[in-house]
Amino acid sequence: MNRTPIEWCRTYKADGSYEEGYSVNPVRFLPRGATRTTTMCQRVSQGCTHCYAEGITRRFWPKDADEGFHGYNAIGLLTGEFVLDEKTLLSVLKHKKPARIFWGDMTDLFQASVPDAMLDQCFAVCALTPHLTHMFLTKRPERMLEYFGRRSKEECYRDIACTEKQFAFVWRVQKRILDLFNSVSTEALNRAAEANNLTPSWPLPNVWLGTSVEDQAQADKRIPLLLQTPSWVHFISAEPLLGEILLEMELVRRDSLAAMLARYHPDRDGRIGDFLVAEGVVTREAVQIAADAQQRLMTTAQT
Repeated sequence: MNRTPIEWCRTYKADGSYEEGYSVNPVRFLPRGATRTTTMCQRVSQGCTHCYAEGITRRFWPKDADEGFHGYNAIGLLTGEFVLDEKTLLSVLKHKKPARIFWGDMTDLFQASVPDAMLDQCFAVCALTPHLTHMFLTKRPERMLEYFGRRSKEECYRDIACTEKQFAFVWRVQKRILDLFNSVSTEALNRAAEANNLTPSWPLPNVWLGTSVEDQAQADKRIPLLLQTPSWVHFISAEPLLGEILLEMELVRRDSLAAMLARYHPDRDGRIGDFLVAEGVVTREAVQIAADAQQRLMTTAQT
């Protein structure tokens, strides 16, 4: 793990001081012919135009790779494969103090090329570290919803629990996962997990799920999908902010809002603010007041 200056990863204390959070990138990309891994992603919208991670990857692309760096695009994805860095993943287990951890700040863990099995192992580590707040941010909330939503609670628990039991023993005796898993009975693994309070609820209460939105069009598209995804905390990152985003609304119950958003479709219903007015969540006057306030802020910023 590495320290990160990202503000929403900070942990604030009662006196107003704070500690910087961390980032971790256990899902790596191995170009064909290379002896070391790097990172890889694929641009999906205008918010990716000036991606800082792409510049870093370009600079440190492995020199022994069969091909040069083609960029964060479909061609680049074809030059290798995603692999799981076990050492980096296990490093999260060694952090004993409460902190916020941003997973995948150099990529998008929910891109289609990252298999479910790798995500299962990441969330198993989250289950093993309830004192840490794990933050996952994506521009692909449809994959996030598919990962969390297509399986029942029991199936999700089953998939991460098998991995979790392996990690629990690696954590405590520092041996390789497969060797240890093959030498210990399932009953012993279950007893150890229960004795150490390692059986997670679902969704995991220490996992926050977020999506990036750079303008109103992406907000209308991505936020409804995010809010349909089971999570104790949802969050939004509006960086880079490329246009006005209207998010003003009254407080409603999460299940009621989720039911509304499940019916929302931007092509049919237009802007999400208009849709919520029609559903009775906000008034037209409230939407206009918020829009006027946003316009004043933008005018002030320009002057």
